Amino acid sequence: MNKLIFLALISTTFIYISGCGSKEIHKESKITSLKHSNNPDSVPTNVAEQSPREFMLDSDSEDVISLEIIPFIPESYKVFNFVKGDLNGDALEDYIISLVNPKYLDEELEEYSENTKLPTLFLLRQRNGHLQLKHKTNEFFGLENVDNSITSSAEILIDGNGLGFTVTYHSQGYSASGVWSEDKLHFTFSKKIGDWVLDTVTVGSGANSPSYQWERSYIDKAEEIGDTVFLKYVEENGFPYDEEVLERFIVKDSVYKGEPSSDGDGSYDVYTKRHFGFITLSKFKGTGELKGIDW
Repeated sequence: MNKLIFLALISTTFIYISGCGSKEIHKESKITSLKHSNNPDSVPTNVAEQSPREFMLDSDSEDVISLEIIPFIPESYKVFNFVKGDLNGDALEDYIISLVNPKYLDEELEEYSENTKLPTLFLLRQRNGHLQLKHKTNEFFGLENVDNSITSSAEILIDGNGLGFTVTYHSQGYSASGVWSEDKLHFTFSKKIGDWVLDTVTVGSGANSPSYQWERSYIDKAEEIGDTVFLKYVEENGFPYDEEVLERFIVKDSVYKGEPSSDGDGSYDVYTKRHFGFITLSKFKGTGELKGIDW
């Protein structure tokens, strides 16, 4: 009899341990599945411990995503840009995450065009501390924006007052003229409609080099006085910086002889909703769709 009781106790203990083990395995499997969840609505702030750097395009970057972002990164994608701050005026820390699939950057894969659009995620923190995917857009970044080099860069900055964010595109010319252009899109969060509204577009351009200003002064004056010979020469041969060559053209005696400013020059045009209409982030289809703006 005692032997039967002893065997029963052993069997019960084995079943209990096996049950606990299966629960632990199921629990770990569930957490692992979150790692590459494409569009989770909400996730806890504490997920399984993983290495955030493996999800960064630049694994040596000083800025690294937090663990709570990992569940929102689709399989095969990396983070090439992210910012955090209050996006909707509730004093909670939210995120904007821009992603890229590294295979798009392989120059040998010709099927991936430079026009490939990249996803940007807007994650809002809820009162319970969880993050929620509020919006996803493919209209902000393309492959040309990924390297953030001297010649071309793009970034998103969140307003310090928690009211919105700005997307900036900056292009710098290769030549000594230092020609540059900069476009900025500013979105403000509307609590009434629960979406961000495009309220300002700023378009700027200019040059950092005195030589460029000098060059432009000759070209503008040639157009003004009708020196077509000079304009044709510039079109076919480039600007003639040699003084002896310049002497051949009428425009030479018409240009102001003073030295151009060494600070460079630039100008900005600001457009508002009265120019391009009422556009929310959820309806935004890219800058090419904006009317009434002189790009």
